[in-house]
Amino acid sequence: GSDVGDDGGRAAEFEGSVFGAGFARVDVADKEPPAPLPFVALAPAQGRFDDGELPALLLSAHALKVTGAVEIVNDDGRTRTLFLEEGEPVFVESAIAGDRAEEVLLRGGFITAARHAELRAGPMMSARRMCARLVDDNLLKIDELFSAVRGVLTEQVLSLFEWPTGTFTFKEARAFAADRVRLGHPFAAIVA
Repeated sequence: GSDVGDDGGRAAEFEGSVFGAGFARVDVADKEPPAPLPFVALAPAQGRFDDGELPALLLSAHALKVTGAVEIVNDDGRTRTLFLEEGEPVFVESAIAGDRAEEVLLRGGFITAARHAELRAGPMMSARRMCARLVDDNLLKIDELFSAVRGVLTEQVLSLFEWPTGTFTFKEARAFAADRVRLGHPFAAIVA
């Protein structure tokens, strides 16, 4: 005997409540969220490196807590960009085939050759996004996620040290928040 939407006059007792319950008080901090890290540049902002100097340059950037991006160009024209936050690597951007996340995951034994071929045919993704996708597809265990993502970044950083000569240029740039990763080991230990 009642029309759809007819509440029998009970609407007043639930007015202003969510799902039949009252509003809970939410305390909001008076503080603003932390500001993004300011850019801290390398000095000089650009230059050349010779054999053995790139690790020293990156260790100096670490000690000086540089925030920004360092574009590193090998003398043969290959380019990688290392994004730093307070001297810590958080992301490597590269178009080099061996730097792709699926290549590193295959070498690390996290994915099969068949899955590698599927990922290789698809769009380029950051390690963090790719590993999250692999977890969603039940191809990577959730407890392997962090070691896989950090392993990709570690291998990408270590691959920078293979370049004997080239140039570097500091840029005021940030890695996209969804792509940033922290290394599993202290950066100074990785450089050593």
